Amino acid sequence: MKKLSGFLLCLFTLINTYGQSAESGQDKNYLNYYQAVARAEEAIVNGRYDSALTWYRHTFNQYPYNNPIDCYVAAQVAAYTGDTAHSEQFLRKGIQFGLPVYTILNNPHLATVLSRIDRSAIDSCLACYQKSIQPKARASVISLIKYDQLLVHTASIYEQGGYRKLKQEYRPIWDSLCRAIMQLTKEYGFPSQKIAGTQNGEDSCFVTSPHATFPLFILIHLGNAWKDFEAILWEELKKANITPQMYAVIYESSNGKEYRDFYANGSVFYFASRPCGDNHCKKFLKERMAKINQDRAKIGLCPYEVMDKKFTSTRNYHQWRRNKAEKPEAVFDFQCELNFQGKN
Repeated sequence: MKKLSGFLLCLFTLINTYGQSAESGQDKNYLNYYQAVARAEEAIVNGRYDSALTWYRHTFNQYPYNNPIDCYVAAQVAAYTGDTAHSEQFLRKGIQFGLPVYTILNNPHLATVLSRIDRSAIDSCLACYQKSIQPKARASVISLIKYDQLLVHTASIYEQGGYRKLKQEYRPIWDSLCRAIMQLTKEYGFPSQKIAGTQNGEDSCFVTSPHATFPLFILIHLGNAWKDFEAILWEELKKANITPQMYAVIYESSNGKEYRDFYANGSVFYFASRPCGDNHCKKFLKERMAKINQDRAKIGLCPYEVMDKKFTSTRNYHQWRRNKAEKPEAVFDFQCELNFQGKN
């Protein structure tokens, strides 16, 4: 009986969400979804947790697909504010969209919330997730990334000096890998979280994560995949088949260019991978902050300052755990914020 109740609860959530989308009479543009999530993240770093939760609840209810990373962050915010009911709800959503249970259990701030959810309900949410992904696309892209990872861990694939550029002898290999991803994208959609699911330990590619980076590294390693993928990735972004950060990272890895090269020819640069590290870059950034944030907002990325705070928090959180001699744990987004977690 409990198992049936759990299944019906997860199924009702999915039907209700998809039903709301169908009633709109038009396909959802997920640029609006990501822009709303970016506003929620900005509210978090400014300490406006109730506002952030309002953004998450409203946005999740308006769209049939919710990125598991967003569900994960929303669950943490709710837990921090003592709203365990919504924290449980966000975790259920996250699991049914692919948030690994292992990831939750390794978060000491969410493990207790997960323990309140009946195991049969968790299994039912996982069943919903398994039915939503494309198993052929998942198996294919995992096979591709395993080959990619085998090569990068056994050979030096880049030219010496300067920005990373693939050696000529390896270009045919990554050309073929990218053609395979293109075919998968045309057939199923870009094989990331929504299509191919999230990562788990049995895949043996990366650590357990709600970030599905399977195809991302292949396109980055090629270095100039953007010229072939630009148009199709824009459409995939609007369908939520690729996240704004993945979209921007692939763009910024194009042709071995650095941020100065993009602006030299009038192009944009999102700083999607990480914030500036050296003084020259910080000066460059300061002079163009308004334009950079405008460009980031257009594709659904949070303001640069928000991203910078997230990276700073990650460093602080890792240092805090090292000082306490505690084992490493999965760290995503705002999990690492000491003040947010009430640990400082």
